[in-house]
Amino acid sequence: MRICLISPVLARALEAMGHEVTVFWPTDTAVFDLPTALEARRFVPDLVFHEEFLGPRVLLTGLEQLDCPKVFWSLDTHLNSHWHRWYACCFDGVVTPHMHLWSQFPWPRPPLGRLAFPGVARPWIPHPGRRHEVSFVGRITPERPRRTWLAEFLTARCNARIEQDLPFQAMLDLYADTRLAPNEAIQAEVNFRVTEAASCGCLVLSQNIGPDQDALFEPGKEVVVYEHVLELQALLAQFRRFPRPAEAIARAGWERVQASHLPAHRAAELLRFAETLPATAAPVMDRRLAWLLARWELVRNRRQAGSLQELAASLADYGQHPDALTALLETQHLLKRPQEALRLAVDIIRHPDLSRHVPLAAACSVLGLYQNQFEFARQCLLLQGEPRRPETPLALLHGWAAQLSRLGHTAFPGRLFQPRLHLPACAADCLFLAMELAPHDVETSRRLESLLAACGGWEHIRLGLLSDISLRRREDWRTGLALALANLRAFRLKEGLEEALLALHSARSQGKEGQFARRLEALDPGGIIAKTLASIP
Repeated sequence: MRICLISPVLARALEAMGHEVTVFWPTDTAVFDLPTALEARRFVPDLVFHEEFLGPRVLLTGLEQLDCPKVFWSLDTHLNSHWHRWYACCFDGVVTPHMHLWSQFPWPRPPLGRLAFPGVARPWIPHPGRRHEVSFVGRITPERPRRTWLAEFLTARCNARIEQDLPFQAMLDLYADTRLAPNEAIQAEVNFRVTEAASCGCLVLSQNIGPDQDALFEPGKEVVVYEHVLELQALLAQFRRFPRPAEAIARAGWERVQASHLPAHRAAELLRFAETLPATAAPVMDRRLAWLLARWELVRNRRQAGSLQELAASLADYGQHPDALTALLETQHLLKRPQEALRLAVDIIRHPDLSRHVPLAAACSVLGLYQNQFEFARQCLLLQGEPRRPETPLALLHGWAAQLSRLGHTAFPGRLFQPRLHLPACAADCLFLAMELAPHDVETSRRLESLLAACGGWEHIRLGLLSDISLRRREDWRTGLALALANLRAFRLKEGLEEALLALHSARSQGKEGQFARRLEALDPGGIIAKTLASIP
């Protein structure tokens, strides 16, 4: 088979299997003309495989000219779903480590398959010969406060080796010289660190991510999972004191990598997936439109250079498509053309079908709100069958958040949303805008906190929301307990225990200690928080 790869990761493995491979690595361009590049090499592929670049974002053009299966590898789905949802529709299939996340998306997609990033073939090194007890490698920036708190915790408790921006081989060498490797995920996603550390024979202690991580390693046998920092602290203490059980689990994880997670395994998985793709399946949406929307999202989100005005001119060819109209509407707003934007919004809401497309109608409504056209903004919402007539902008935004959440448009991590500058695309956007209008409205804080808690990975924002609610509802021990758990899940041990004690004392003063205990048991089935509280004098 002749295979065209956009990334060299699986090239050697596919060549070792006897396939003819050509590789492109166009990291210096936003848009890459693949047919022209293939013609220059006189290479006619039987399969095209585009791995998402984790640095510069690159979009391929001319895919429709290639008469072969085309597959996109969505690696950072958890932060890039806002443009992956469109770009994936330019392909015949999409593979991802984040199968569970993709399966929850409320929009059409091509056939989906699981493909995690591969591990590395490394020799087994017994743990007694390793110099470092605990190591963590990962970028620590102000935008990642949870990781900062984890690094502080590991340094204070374990004198851990903390590194960032290590070259890949240096990172592997450090892991190969380390016994225990705690893991943290930005958005509660299965990440590269699990497989990389396991490849080197570390015992990986990872957040309990769920099915996407469990599909790679069996919890308790090949990796160890934890829910919060108290559990992590207990596990680190246990495995530092009893190194043999730690080494046994680490060895099982290393063996799983060698047996299932090397590049050769991923190459075989890719080819099996490609064989399942129907030869003549109709695309899930117009592929040119999908490409334009992906490009628009990247330019809008400042991930690629480009002209929103030029993209809008191309999107105007799809003037009856709701998603194209949503992009056109926001482009007019971003370009500071209020009259044109409002005129377009009015035309949309007058259309019997378009007016009931919830994300598009929400964008029209908030545009009206920005332009002090509250009656128009309210009419957009009432057309969705909203049972209650909103009397204030705050009530309007709550209504839109409920409508979008009902359809599964809850939150888009990684997508820019600045109130007044952008139009909302999801429930979280509406509630962030509501927070801008009424910063200390408890009901808005509660709704946003509840929504983000269900999404996972937003603990640093939930901390601020719960803290504000707790200050205004000091007698509410349930909020205090939720704040304690959020602190503990964000690796803030001292703060988490302090909030848990305050919540316990509040519940006790109200004669509700039994309810507190039952609630805590539901939130922390392992019981370690209750045991820790009981040990505090």
